[in-house]
Amino acid sequence: MRNTRALRCYEKCGFKKVRILPKLTA
Repeated sequence: MRNTRALRCYEKCGFKKVRILPKLTA
């Protein structure tokens, strides 16, 4: 993921998933 926009969207959509399933993302 080198795109800054993709990273931002991933962080926003991924942040929630990371909180719900930290084991899956980690």
